[in-house]
Amino acid sequence: MSFFKKRHDATLGVVIDIGSASVLVALVESTEDAPAPAILWSHREHVPLRGEASLEQCAKNVMTALMSAALLIDSDGRKVLEVARPRAPKPTVLSVSVAAPWSYTVTKTIRYNEDGAFRLTPSLVAELERTAEENTSHDLKENEVASSLGLTIVARTTLALTGNGYPVPSAHGQEVVSATLSRTSAILQKYLVTALQDIHEKIMPRAVMRRYSFMLAYYAVVRKLFPALSEYCLIDITYEATEIGIVRDGVLVYSTHTPYGAFSLARDVAGASDLPLGEAYGRLSARDFLVADESKASAVSDVYTAYEKRLTDLFHETGDALSIPKTLILHGNLDTESFFAERVKAAAEAATKSHHTVIPISASLAEQLYDEAGRSELRTRHDTAMLISAQFFHTHRNDPQYDWEQ
Repeated sequence: MSFFKKRHDATLGVVIDIGSASVLVALVESTEDAPAPAILWSHREHVPLRGEASLEQCAKNVMTALMSAALLIDSDGRKVLEVARPRAPKPTVLSVSVAAPWSYTVTKTIRYNEDGAFRLTPSLVAELERTAEENTSHDLKENEVASSLGLTIVARTTLALTGNGYPVPSAHGQEVVSATLSRTSAILQKYLVTALQDIHEKIMPRAVMRRYSFMLAYYAVVRKLFPALSEYCLIDITYEATEIGIVRDGVLVYSTHTPYGAFSLARDVAGASDLPLGEAYGRLSARDFLVADESKASAVSDVYTAYEKRLTDLFHETGDALSIPKTLILHGNLDTESFFAERVKAAAEAATKSHHTVIPISASLAEQLYDEAGRSELRTRHDTAMLISAQFFHTHRNDPQYDWEQ
């Protein structure tokens, strides 16, 4: 399937993907019977790669990138749309995904029992959902770091409901002796929510806005691509952050991150190798980096080892009583995917003392959703975060499973 093939009876939307150090805007056309959406136009605004970057400065730079990218929707994007779809209606959905460290994904699991058997009714399920949401809100208020950041919930979804340990598609009064509900919330920083509301009102006031965390979208897309998998670890490496999500029995049970990503690593590599920062980042995709810089090999190797140690520590932060799942699903930049696959595998095996398999998501997206023309376009764009966000819009834009906050 090509990115640009003509669609009929399609829904047109604007997708915004806010990464740790970049912002993507795209015009996306979705047809229900197509395996993937059509990307009509896209632009990614990058934060300048600098030698020193505090988290506060990164946040300011991302806000600037967001505003710059949003302005292009109504200029460059509109011009492309007029040519590609001259009779198409205006976009009706504004779909926004936000990656760490600007978002958090929190799952609360509520277990319910009575002295004897009871009926699993819609009202009981609603009460369990409220309890999960109250627990999430309480934890945000009690957490000093979260409180200082100013966080707000933007989307909720029930990922799993079981009765007597078995999945229950819906509550229709089934008699059970125990029930378990897992409710996930996507949480964003308030200043970012305010900025998105301003963009919504000024550029697309008649469109419906949906906001969520990138980890939630990543999980939903992987679940579609690998329906047979039930235990795995999601890893998202952006420019200034690395986020992991643990999936157990098909449910995203835990997510955490460290504000250290590909650009962060490049800064340390530049310092160890005396290379310019841009060249150090480019060398992350070169298999012969250490050979080409023999005089600095030891120092660069130490940087890689320190990054693996950081990842190992992140794996230990999950609070999961079990070991990290054997399957690691990795998302990152196409150019550096193989480099980070090695680092991730080494870190996981250091944490668990056992073997792990790394599955890069980029190849799976290309092979399962696109024909040769689409795969060729993907290789040109090198923007798999865009494809994940667009795919989530395509499959979940009207999904009643998600309780969107406006």
